[in-house]
Amino acid sequence: MQLETDLSPRFPRIFEELYEGYAATPDYYAVFDDVVPVLADLKSKGATLGVITNSDERTCSILEALKLHSYFSFVLTSYGCGFEKPDAMIFQEALRRGGHTPEVSCHVGDDVIR
Repeated sequence: MQLETDLSPRFPRIFEELYEGYAATPDYYAVFDDVVPVLADLKSKGATLGVITNSDERTCSILEALKLHSYFSFVLTSYGCGFEKPDAMIFQEALRRGGHTPEVSCHVGDDVIR
């Protein structure tokens, strides 16, 4: 049996399958036990919750698959708005969409740089 060494002709198809598969199932993600109670509590107290991500529109389907989408008023993707975290413009757009000022807003992230 000969090992195939040049995958370049197949790469676009392989990439597409991986790219689509990554977003198609919630199996790649874990929701910690305290996430839903915290989101529900914040929403019940009138907080406007939004998602800011350097990802693309697949984030929406991921949130839906994880049953988290109903907690958020908007999902702002860098792909959709043209700015990436940590650029201030993406945060300003989130403030605009949420209808709030920086003084009453808070960003919770998963990366100390972005």
